[in-house]
Amino acid sequence: MFIDAEYMNRWLKNPIEDISPKNLFDILTLIKHYKEFIVPDVDVSVEFPIEGTPCCQLEKNRVIVPYYMVKEGRVDATIGAMIHELHHIKWSDSEKKIAYTTFLFVCECLKKIKLDKNKTLYDKVFQDPDICFDVVFNCEDTTKLTWRGKFLQEVVSIIMFNLNALEDIRIDANTPLNLRKYIIKTEEKGVESYKEHIAKEGVESSDMYSLPYHLLFHHKGYVENKEVDSKFGKTEEYIVDVSPEKYIPHFFSVYGDLFLDGISELYSEFEHNKDKSDFSGNMKESVEASDEGDENVLDYLGEMSKDGIPDFMVKSLEKELEKQGLSKEEVEELKDSISDTELKEKEVKKMPTQEELQKTSETLIVDNKNPSSSKNAPSKNNSGLARSFHDKTQNKEKKLVSENTITKEQNAQIHSFENVKIYPCKETFGENMACYDTVIFDATQN
Repeated sequence: MFIDAEYMNRWLKNPIEDISPKNLFDILTLIKHYKEFIVPDVDVSVEFPIEGTPCCQLEKNRVIVPYYMVKEGRVDATIGAMIHELHHIKWSDSEKKIAYTTFLFVCECLKKIKLDKNKTLYDKVFQDPDICFDVVFNCEDTTKLTWRGKFLQEVVSIIMFNLNALEDIRIDANTPLNLRKYIIKTEEKGVESYKEHIAKEGVESSDMYSLPYHLLFHHKGYVENKEVDSKFGKTEEYIVDVSPEKYIPHFFSVYGDLFLDGISELYSEFEHNKDKSDFSGNMKESVEASDEGDENVLDYLGEMSKDGIPDFMVKSLEKELEKQGLSKEEVEELKDSISDTELKEKEVKKMPTQEELQKTSETLIVDNKNPSSSKNAPSKNNSGLARSFHDKTQNKEKKLVSENTITKEQNAQIHSFENVKIYPCKETFGENMACYDTVIFDATQN
């Protein structure tokens, strides 16, 4: 196994040559010390679970860096992940604040997408009484969600993924160069697959699935994207030198149309496939009642607040934000900044009929006989390809985790070194003194 510990080895007397349980313990113990000088005044919990992906939980001051990265020999990249997540703790806004901002924006988008009978997508989605803020953000078992709940969860998830890309650009650009070199090790591995996909599929324009990748690699200087450069290209002015509460409304204003199109397309897809979803009895009944146009469902939700967001969805979160130090005035300013986003009204995009799909298929067969045909060229704005790249990236990470998961037995073996205690000792023999260390394994500890 190749051990990529170039930078870490410069600090060690003996270079890391294998990933034994003892070396794993030593590496992870050393990595933990980065919190002492990156966030010295914060009580940060650092964990190395046997599976998962690198992340941080800002509300809990908790950093998670799973074993799989270091197990496959990526020692420097593991340090980079730790440095990156610790800087999220140091500089990023709380997850609740970002979630609240995202949810407000999604609701504004839904109100701009028109359906028939003078209704909006917002009216349609929130007819479902089982949808609430907590369900959208915290429900991990998607079988418990109605198809509208799954749709809303997907929309919120991909928009927050976009915002996370911007925040990654901001915090990494502000990270000192002597630490940032570790982060670059991870970036360089990711940019290669991105370049390969661009070269193969020709997906250079953006939709809500490809945009975070275009933003990330353009603003980090790896791949120039002309579309990003023309719309949102001033890295320092738009991202690095401003706070999230400033760059997020600007970002939503610039890319509002893109998200409207993406949300509209995604809704049509979910609606088209709704009968294939699994619901519990009660949830299915509530969806069917909503589909029949039962206006009494809206009464179930209670009064709507003045800005159109259901009160029960946001009041608890607003209280949480106030507990974190945001005043009521600051919360109102946040709401105003999102409601002021300029969004154009759009008609919901319809899924193609079977006849239309058949015609498209026949056209492709004809065009394939003429390779020089422009219709046969790769699409420059194919949302299917962009979403495919996003899904492949996420699935590749999950596969990587599953292939490199450390067993519970190996985990216990690594942590057993925590029970090794070293005590300096002195003994006098006549006029002579002997100094030595006593190594004790504390078998009483778990």
